[in-house]
Amino acid sequence: MKKILAITVSAAAIALSVGIVEPVQAQNGFLSNLFSTQKGRERRAAAAVQRVVNREIQTALNYFEFDAGIVDGVMGQQSRSSIRAYQAYLQFPVTGQLTDEEQSYLLSSFKEIANGSEEMHQRVLANPEGARGVLKVMRLGEVPMDEAPLAPAINVQDSMRSLCVNIGASGPMNLVKAQFCNLRQLSIDQGYVLLDVAPNRQPFGEVMEKCEVFAVAMAPFVVDINSRPSTEIIAEMTVWAASSGMTRDTLSQISKTCLGAAYTVDNTEVVLASLAALAGLNEAEYLELIGYHVAFGLGVENTESPNVAVGWLENAIAALPEGLVDLTGQESSHRAETIIDVINILALQEQ
Repeated sequence: MKKILAITVSAAAIALSVGIVEPVQAQNGFLSNLFSTQKGRERRAAAAVQRVVNREIQTALNYFEFDAGIVDGVMGQQSRSSIRAYQAYLQFPVTGQLTDEEQSYLLSSFKEIANGSEEMHQRVLANPEGARGVLKVMRLGEVPMDEAPLAPAINVQDSMRSLCVNIGASGPMNLVKAQFCNLRQLSIDQGYVLLDVAPNRQPFGEVMEKCEVFAVAMAPFVVDINSRPSTEIIAEMTVWAASSGMTRDTLSQISKTCLGAAYTVDNTEVVLASLAALAGLNEAEYLELIGYHVAFGLGVENTESPNVAVGWLENAIAALPEGLVDLTGQESSHRAETIIDVINILALQEQ
C-alpha cells in the first residue's frame, strides 16, 4: 500500500442561485430611441473602437499561445480564460479582466516581439518557450535580455497548451487532439467557477502552491500511469480516496479546482495528480482525460502510449453515468460513441 499524505485545499461546490432580473421599463421612449440620440451614436462609436482593441488583444494572446480562439472582438468565456492564463504566467493577479498595465504590456510586447529585429527573432528561437518565453523574460527579468543565448531552438515535446493552439484542421489524430483540447478547456472553465464560489476565496498563486503540495503527495500514483494497467491504478486510487479523510464531494472539488488551475499554467504534475484523484472517484470524463495524456505523452516522460491509453478510455466508457455527462453536458451514449471512435483511431496507430 502506498503511503500518501492527506492534503486539504479550500474549495466549494458549484451551487449557484440565479435570480431573474426584472426588465427595465422604457420611460418616455428613452430606451427605444437610445441609438437615435447623439449619446447613442457616441456609445456605438465607443463600442466599435473597443471591438477593434479586443481583436488586437485576442491576436496578441493567440500569438503568445494563450488560446483566445477566434479573433472576433467579443471577449467571451474563452477569451477570459486566455487572459487568466496570461495573468497567471506573468504573475499578475488572476481576474480574467485586463488592467490598463496588463493590456499595455501585452500589446506593446506583441508589437516588439512579433515585428522585431533579426536579433529578436533569434532570441525567440533560443527560448525553449518561444515568443511567450521572451515575453516572460522581458516582464520578470529571469534572464537579462542582453545575456540571453542566441542558440538554435530546442526541440521539445509539445506542452498541453501548444498542442491545442497548434492543432491541425484535419486528420484522425487531430480529431483525437480536439477531444483532449475540448475537455481541457472545459476543465479550466470549471476550475474558475469553483474558485469564484469558494467561501474562503484565495489568490490564484496561493491555490497553485497548495495544489503543488497535493501533487507531491500524489506522485507515487502518477509515476507509472502510462505503463501499468489502468484497472490497477484505479483500484488503488479508489482505496486511497475512501481512506483520505475527505468526503467524495470535497475531494472532487479540490481535484477539479487544481485541475483547472494547472491546465491554465500548463503544470502537468498537478494536472496528473488531480486526474489520479478523480480516477479514484471513477468520474468518466477524467478517466478519458488520462487516456489522452497517456496517448500523447503529456506529462508522462514524453512517452506516447496509445495502447495503454485504450485501457483508460475503455474504463471511461464503463464509468459513464446515465443521462448527461457532467463536464461536457453530452448524453452519455453520445460520449461513448465519441470515445469508441477515439479508441479505433488509436488502435490504428499501433498497427
